[in-house]
Amino acid sequence: MAASETPEEWKEYFDKLEVMVFSGSRHFSNDRTVDEFEHIADQCIVESHQRLFDSEELVAEVCQTLSRSALMPWGTRLAVQGRMRDASCTDNEPGKVSEHLCLLRGPQNQGLQMGNYWIGIVRHDETSYMTGNISWLVKHIAGRGKKRYLMFARDAAIDGARSGALWDKDKIDRFNKLIGAC
Repeated sequence: MAASETPEEWKEYFDKLEVMVFSGSRHFSNDRTVDEFEHIADQCIVESHQRLFDSEELVAEVCQTLSRSALMPWGTRLAVQGRMRDASCTDNEPGKVSEHLCLLRGPQNQGLQMGNYWIGIVRHDETSYMTGNISWLVKHIAGRGKKRYLMFARDAAIDGARSGALWDKDKIDRFNKLIGAC
């Protein structure tokens, strides 16, 4: 399954997206500030992208596997995943993904053009997961709306800016309505 076109009703959300952080299972989330969410998102990006930058073999395996399949586990456990715990665990590990799901775009720099790939990071799985099929991803997210809701999102930086624009409450609320998380 190759990377696909973003469905029209999702373009507003995914065309410029860099990273999203969703609540834990059953809409649970420990209290966090925007700065804490941003720190977790940045750690997920740095660690997962570096893993890909460091291994041409891993990149080749990901591209080959995702040409035939919608989803795959890849690499090894990332530090930001913290201690592996059950999906329903509500313990907070500061600076770690803890109960949340972090979804981020693959790298588009240092010679890698993986911006059409999406990485999902949770603590309850041994490794991160990746997909190259946006249609599959949005169906999966919409199905998860009954379990998780979006708490934080940021678009990719443009024109050399250090960081992209954070989504405002209205855009997050519209996204949550679209996935049935309201």
